[in-house]
Amino acid sequence: MEHILFAYGLDSSGKKRILRDDEIDLEIQSDGLAWVHLDYNSPKIYDYLTTQIKSLDTLVVNALLANETRPRVSEINNGLLVILRGINFTEGSHQSDMISARMWIDNHRIISVQKRRLQAIYDIEDKIENNLAPKTSGQFLAQFIKSIVQRITPVMQELAVKVDQFEEMLLRNPHHEMRNKIILTRRQIISLKRHFLPQYQVLNELLYSTVDWLDTGDKRILHEQQDIMTRFLEDLDLYREKLLVIHDDLTHIVESQLNKNLYTLSIISSIFMPLSFLTGLLGINVTGIPGASQPNAFLWVCGILAIVASFQLYVLKKAKIII
Repeated sequence: MEHILFAYGLDSSGKKRILRDDEIDLEIQSDGLAWVHLDYNSPKIYDYLTTQIKSLDTLVVNALLANETRPRVSEINNGLLVILRGINFTEGSHQSDMISARMWIDNHRIISVQKRRLQAIYDIEDKIENNLAPKTSGQFLAQFIKSIVQRITPVMQELAVKVDQFEEMLLRNPHHEMRNKIILTRRQIISLKRHFLPQYQVLNELLYSTVDWLDTGDKRILHEQQDIMTRFLEDLDLYREKLLVIHDDLTHIVESQLNKNLYTLSIISSIFMPLSFLTGLLGINVTGIPGASQPNAFLWVCGILAIVASFQLYVLKKAKIII
C-alpha cells in the first residue's frame, strides 16, 4: 500500500514482526501493540484513516492530516494525540525549519503520519530492526521524544560555538560584515524558541496525563527531556542577550572607526583647503599673475605652500588636534 511506509507488530518482549498489507488492519484492531507509519502525501490516506482504522475520532483524523500544525497534545478517552516538531536535517534546508511529527497513541496502537522525513521516527525504526523495540506505547512515546530532544542537542552546541566565535571576532577583528551574520543567528534563535516553547508545554502536559499506559518510568524519561528543553530555552535567551550585547559593541566599534576616519579626513581637508585656495588663485588665467614672467616663480610658490602647510601642522599640534 502506497500510503503505508512501514508497519510493525510489537510484543511485550521487545521483538518485532513486520506486518504484511493484509495483516495490518487485523493487528491494529487486536490487543497487541502495533505501529503504522503513514505517508501524508498519499491521496489514499484520508480514506484509510476514516474507513480502515475504526474508532479513530474525527478530531484526531483532522489533526493528523492538517496542512499546518503546531506542537500540542490532546487526551481523548485513553489515548493521546501528540504533535511535536523535530530538527530538519534535509540537505539544503535550514535547521530552524522544523518538521512536524503527528501521531495517535493509545494502549495498543500507534498511528503516525509523515509529511516530510523526520529522523527521530527512523531512530525508533532502527531500534526495532535491532530488536530493541519498545515494549509498550508509553515506552514508544518516551523513546520518540527522547530521540527528538537528542537531535536538538547538536544544533544547540553549534549555536553556542557560533556565539563564542562572534565574541572572539569582536575582540580580535571586528568588522561591519559581522552584523549580517549576527542578525541571521538572532533570527535562527527566535525561530527555534518559537518551536521549543510550545514543545516544552507539550512535555509538561504529558507529565500530568491520566492515560494508564504511561507509567512512572515513562514519565521519568519525559521529565528528564522536559528539563533538557528548559535548559535549551534558557540557553536561547542567553545567546540572544549575548548577541544583542555583541551587536551593540560592534556598532560602537564600527562607528568609532568611522568617526576616526572622518576625523582624519577633516584634518587632511583643513590642511589642503588653504593650499587649494592659493593654487586656485594663482591658477586663474588673467593678466597680472605675480611671477608669471619669472623663471623661479614655481619654486617660490612651492616654498610658500610648504611654509603654510608647516605652519598649519604646528598650529594643529599646539592645539592638540593631532598628535
